[in-house]
This record gives sequence, C-alpha cells and structure tokens, in this order.
Amino acid sequence: ESETVITKCRIQGFWTVKCFNPNGTLAWKQVYANGITTGGINDLLDVGFRAQSQKTAWYVGLISNASFTALAAADTMASHAGWVELDNYSEATRPLWTPNAATGGAISHTDTIDFTITSTGTIRGTFITSVNTKSGTTGILWSTGLMASANAMSNGQTLRTTYSCTITPE
Repeated sequence: ESETVITKCRIQGFWTVKCFNPNGTLAWKQVYANGITTGGINDLLDVGFRAQSQKTAWYVGLISNASFTALAAADTMASHAGWVELDNYSEATRPLWTPNAATGGAISHTDTIDFTITSTGTIRGTFITSVNTKSGTTGILWSTGLMASANAMSNGQTLRTTYSCTITPE
C-alpha cells in the first residue's frame, strides 16, 4: 500500500486587467501573476488553523508607477516602501472583490471589478486588502501583483479587473 504525500503547496493569484477608452474600445490589456505577502499567509493560517477572526470582505487597490521600486513579501498596508497606491478613480472606496465558492483548489469571481479613471496616471500593478479606504494604511495586505510593464491611463477610461487565487500541491 502506498501513500501520496504532498510536501508543499503553491499559492498563486492571477490578474487580468483591461483598460477601456470612453468609447468602449480596448486601450490595453495585461495578464499577470501575483505574490502572496507574508502577512496574508499568516492571516490564512491563523484563520484556518487557529480559529482567529475571519476577514469578511476583501478589496482591490491599484499600485502606481510613481516612485515604484519593488514589491516585497514583507509589505503590509502600513509599510510598503517600494510602492504607493494609485487612487485617481471616481469610486469613493476600493472596490469589493466578491469571490464565488472555492472549487478545485481555486477561488475567483464572476463579475469584473471596475475603476473609473478621473485623471492621468500610470498603473504598475494591483493588490488585495481587507480594508476599503483609498490610500488607507490599515488591514491585511493579502497580495500584490506587478504588471509586465507600466500602463498609462487617462480621464474617462475604465479599468476592468478580474482576480483568482489557486492553491495547488507540488
């Protein structure tokens, strides 16, 4: 009799970000993976194995290209020296990520998470956090994702994002 033993698992998030012009035409598209922060992993373990308080909502934020140097596993909402949040969109708070039930080791959502751009800016990436306050510094930073290249945005454009997260045995 043999047993299969999983020695490690991989947690990975995936983003699709599309930028649409005011007339509805596609300006650009990026598909990319993201990393999970140490704080995000610690929160997952604490909630799953220690019955700590579950976060009941998660929100999407944008990473600016201004002053960008790097993402780090140690980044938190209170301390992320390599990047700043991009908040030039009309939504009053960070948009809510509403995932469907997990299946097959993955969780994702059906609808896009949209941002209505209000002024010129350059996006470098995205993140997931447990607090909806634009440019806020509290809450759990679950993940950060970096696009292959920075992308310009201008007033009237709309970003439509999707996010999924998988945990796979290796």
